[in-house]
Amino acid sequence: MDSIHILANQGILVLTGLALLYFILNIRNFHIFLVEKKFSVFFIIFIAFILSLLRTDPENQKYAALQFELHYQFLALPFLFSVLPPFPRKLYYDIFFLFLVIVFVCALGSTSIYFQNKEYFDWAYGKSQLIPTPVNHVRFSLMVTFSIFLSYYLIEKDYFKDIFFKGLNIIILIFLIFYQHLLAVRSGLVAFYVVLVLITFYLLASKNFKKGILLFIGVITLVGVSFFSLNTLNNKWGYTKYDWNLSDIKDKANNYSIGKRLVSQQVTFQLFREHPIFGVGEGNIESEVRKGYSKNFPYVEAENRLSPHNQYLRTLAASGFLGFIIFISCFYFPLFTDKNYRSRILLAIYTITSISFLFEDTFETKTGLTFCLFFIMFSLHYTKALRVDVNQSLT
Repeated sequence: MDSIHILANQGILVLTGLALLYFILNIRNFHIFLVEKKFSVFFIIFIAFILSLLRTDPENQKYAALQFELHYQFLALPFLFSVLPPFPRKLYYDIFFLFLVIVFVCALGSTSIYFQNKEYFDWAYGKSQLIPTPVNHVRFSLMVTFSIFLSYYLIEKDYFKDIFFKGLNIIILIFLIFYQHLLAVRSGLVAFYVVLVLITFYLLASKNFKKGILLFIGVITLVGVSFFSLNTLNNKWGYTKYDWNLSDIKDKANNYSIGKRLVSQQVTFQLFREHPIFGVGEGNIESEVRKGYSKNFPYVEAENRLSPHNQYLRTLAASGFLGFIIFISCFYFPLFTDKNYRSRILLAIYTITSISFLFEDTFETKTGLTFCLFFIMFSLHYTKALRVDVNQSLT
């Protein structure tokens, strides 16, 4: 897992270098970046982050440096994709399919581990212990949801001309849906079903009533069959209900995942209440959260004191209401400008990312930020390419 993080970080460093080199060699690219507002708006997020980082206390400089190393992607990736010319449509589909295959292979490996130790993992899911995944299980479940959508999308776009690859993609699609329920990560499942609902609404709005109704029936059937046939999902549901209904907050915050998350969110929200306008500063958030635990929840043991498990709350606490408005406005601007929400691929990755924000501080991890931001940029670049071809529907 560490090697994956290192490779991801090195990859972003290379992209940053290429972006800067591209800028130096051709100064007009900066003008292109500014004109392409759906990309350059992320630069505002980066500037707001830097301004907040400048308020870092001396003892938190090391954490601030790590935050800068993580968040410069908000400058590198938008700039790079804004100045790159549109690719041939097939290249976009090839990259989507490559990502789909990588996730499929990783999911196969994870599934094989489960079946080699089925009895243990069935028991472990009742204790909130999950099947091993190549990266953090929450982030991987989001990748699986996006891959399921990509598989469906490539079928709709008639990407596969060979009957073998058409069949392979259908097998991958079915397997990943099965795996998502076997893995049984709450945020991934919520994202999966929300995306399914959006596809259903799209089909009905397009007056494709037959497909829409069949998909709706399929969703209901899938929920029932998965719940009653997969021990991992059933046991995870039982654990979730037990965790949620616990009344002893001390026990809940130290031994159960939902309790830990709720307490971390309370700590974070209290920081926002105390610093509502500008927040505590991006570089100070970690130390302030620790202080919040010590002050308000001293009974929570050190190993159970989580980072803010909600991106929206974390942004409020770190940057205040002002920084939150800047982040929300700039982050969602590309989705709504030029009616880009009509692009299903862009809407899907935005939906998955937004749902993850409710459960995790997604943009504070290398895997989460790289996955979400890269595919948002890539999908924006894809919609840009579709507009170049006036005969191609945006969806």
